[in-house]
Amino acid sequence: MKRNFVIIFTFLISVSCLLAGTYSGGDGSQGDPYKISTLNDLQELTQTSGDWIVIKHFIQTNDIDASATSTWDAGKGFSPIGNSSQMFRGTYNGQGHEISNLYISRSSSDNIGLFSYISNAKITMLHLSNINITGYSMVGAVCSYNYNNSIISNCSVSGTINGHFNVGGIAGYNDNKSHIDSCVNNATINGYSYIGGIAGFNIVFSTIYHCYSSGTINSPNYSTGGICGNMLSGSKIINCYSVSTIDGDRNTGGLCGTTGSESYVTNCYVAASVSGSSLTGAFIGSQDADTELLNCFYDSDISSLDAIGSGARTGILGKTTLEMKTQSTFTNAGWDF
Repeated sequence: MKRNFVIIFTFLISVSCLLAGTYSGGDGSQGDPYKISTLNDLQELTQTSGDWIVIKHFIQTNDIDASATSTWDAGKGFSPIGNSSQMFRGTYNGQGHEISNLYISRSSSDNIGLFSYISNAKITMLHLSNINITGYSMVGAVCSYNYNNSIISNCSVSGTINGHFNVGGIAGYNDNKSHIDSCVNNATINGYSYIGGIAGFNIVFSTIYHCYSSGTINSPNYSTGGICGNMLSGSKIINCYSVSTIDGDRNTGGLCGTTGSESYVTNCYVAASVSGSSLTGAFIGSQDADTELLNCFYDSDISSLDAIGSGARTGILGKTTLEMKTQSTFTNAGWDF
């Protein structure tokens, strides 16, 4: 009898996770999105996988103080929305509101962030302030893995993010034609390899566009950059800048630690303090021959390093701080203000 009760109870719990949530109103349609108004609503979303795997729409209607998450789950904190087998596929519009004091402490777990995996999804107009997020691999404040034509736009982050591999201010991994657009990182990021102010890794025709980073970025190993740690396979960084303080080891750059495989960088600038032991540059740490740079600049008064630690130095110029503050420096290179 006891065994049957346990089986029934477990079944009911599983079914409740798959059923749609109620939140603070709405029906999840595009015309009447679910309303996320309180921390309880946010917690409900973490527990309702049925609203991840189908296209549901959410709007945040208030600022949310998530301080209480520091006591959740025996000190592990907030549990991310979505996972590798049940990706979040909907939309979340923060409407300019913030989530403050979000706490996640899962140092041995991968795919850590407010959202975990997202696929063909859109997260926009959301501000995460004074966060404290710790994971192992694929760690980002907004999401761990931005995948399959997903878009993160007009989001910002401040606080502290800790991880080991693929750690970024906005996303740990930006993959498969996904986009990060008009986002800002002001957080301190600590990791081991593939660490970036916006994304740890940018790959497979994905784009980081109109973003900037001013946070502190620390890594004792390789591929560390102000915007991304590593970019490959036709990925792009366009109209971005970094004023971060970057302390890495090998393959460390003010914009990107490592670039290759037909990656493309245009109309970007760096005014960052950069330090590393080898393959370290003011703009890019290590660049292979397949990378194309166009109309890029770095502040040579702030950094005495060469533009590129290893690789061809074309499409990038060092300018003084005064020249970097002069609009004609950029318009003469074809920038459009």
